[in-house]
Amino acid sequence: MNDYEKLVSITKNKHTLSNEFLEIVKKMQEDVSQENFESIEAHLIKRQEIIDSVNLLDKQFLTLFEALKKNDDFEQSIINYPELKEYISDIKANFELSYDIDEKIMPIIRDEIAITQKEIKKIKTQEKVVDKYSQDVMKKITGANFGVFIDEMK
Repeated sequence: MNDYEKLVSITKNKHTLSNEFLEIVKKMQEDVSQENFESIEAHLIKRQEIIDSVNLLDKQFLTLFEALKKNDDFEQSIINYPELKEYISDIKANFELSYDIDEKIMPIIRDEIAITQKEIKKIKTQEKVVDKYSQDVMKKITGANFGVFIDEMK
């Protein structure tokens, strides 16, 4: 496999990942529209894994591309690989569509996270109040304090 074929292979892998990324974003959009927020975290984790893989492929691509670009026959040789241009065009389209969908759903997801955080804070506050008042009520009923007092004076 020559360097140009390696470049195509890297781009093909990135194309596959961009398709997977777009599918995940579409699933997220569907989940948000159905107010099914339970699976969002799993989608976000998978998206991050894809992003990490794409970043690695980008580094490999750039290193190889920069090396090939130094060749005198680069422009003539790259023409022999038209699928490279097609893959890059598809990748760009996939990520642009993903971005457009993200622009719509991410504010909704952030709002849902904020609501959930407020509910958690409210529940924690209620637990503290219940804990405090339940001890006070038990103290009134039994006339006893449930704590332990240690007198160290002798």
